[in-house]
Amino acid sequence: MKETLGINNLIWYQKANPDSPETIHQVLVYGSFEQLKGLESSIGLEKIKQVFTTRPKKFYTKPEFNFVKNYVLKIEEPLDESKYLKDTPRNIG
Repeated sequence: MKETLGINNLIWYQKANPDSPETIHQVLVYGSFEQLKGLESSIGLEKIKQVFTTRPKKFYTKPEFNFVKNYVLKIEEPLDESKYLKDTPRNIG
């Protein structure tokens, strides 16, 4: 199943697991439209949205974050951008 999604080439440090937050965020940022559709058919759009909103990763530039949030996932609720943008400082406290 993982190979059919075509996402193993996006994640260099582990085997791609469609349910992991890292894989979901990597596909959202770096994946093709076909890879995104494969992920959606594998785990569902609601699971992708749930992971995106509850398990943020600092993988995004501001334009990427806005595109994924507003156009790909169509999330209308406000989200803390600092938890997603890779150019903001980490909160280590």
